[in-house]
Amino acid sequence: MYGRATTLYPHTLEMLDQLDLLEELNQIGYIGRTSVTYKDGKRVTSRGWHVMFERMNGTFLDYCLNIQQKYSEEVIQGAYKQLGGVPYVEWKLEEYAVDQDSASGIINKAPSSGMISAGWRGPDALVYAPGSRLPTRLFHRTKNCGQWSIIVFAGQPIVTHNVLAPAVERLQEIAKTLPANMNRFLTLVAQSAAEGDLMFKLPKIGNVYYDQDRAAHSAYSSISTMNGAVVVLRPDGILGHAAPLSDLDGVASFPKGFTQIDA
Repeated sequence: MYGRATTLYPHTLEMLDQLDLLEELNQIGYIGRTSVTYKDGKRVTSRGWHVMFERMNGTFLDYCLNIQQKYSEEVIQGAYKQLGGVPYVEWKLEEYAVDQDSASGIINKAPSSGMISAGWRGPDALVYAPGSRLPTRLFHRTKNCGQWSIIVFAGQPIVTHNVLAPAVERLQEIAKTLPANMNRFLTLVAQSAAEGDLMFKLPKIGNVYYDQDRAAHSAYSSISTMNGAVVVLRPDGILGHAAPLSDLDGVASFPKGFTQIDA
């Protein structure tokens, strides 16, 4: 088993990055963005791999990581031990069952805004913190630490203000009904970071980031900067629900399927 080499693909790399494991793994493994195959001393079409590399889009981690399994296990187990965990070796899953009749297992709800389906990975994008000349990845602002991420796509505040202000107030009320630290909120504004002085008049919840080239709004299936939306990401980065700023009833009812809501 220790001689086995494994190939990790972009979506897996994104999940490892969320858990602060990727940097160490990248230092150990071999990174590949293309491949070459030879047969009888001649270069030939590479067994379908070229198609895979051509389709690595929609991510900032557009490569494969080849690494021996023993090294990836050591990195993951080491990080787990640092958190106080005790790895169980040579255990296996015998069976599992899903309770189809229970409403408590609902963690996705069909979105009413945007065109990304619930259950699909939320896209990544570059955004700017107030005062920063360097962008940060949206994935780094929604790291997997067990919290749900509720992102307010504020659009252009000068246009969306009339719906943005009551939406933020509604989200603040929703937050009071949820368990402490269950969610984190972010507000993404479709304007330049240079217009930061407008932030004092901006209805917002959580930290504010500037989507100055509209990349984040566009990545979430073209959320209109004239209307805005609210997106709910599960802790694993999968889209759970989305709704327009003008109708947040779905956002309010969504957590009732899997958590206890205070009256």
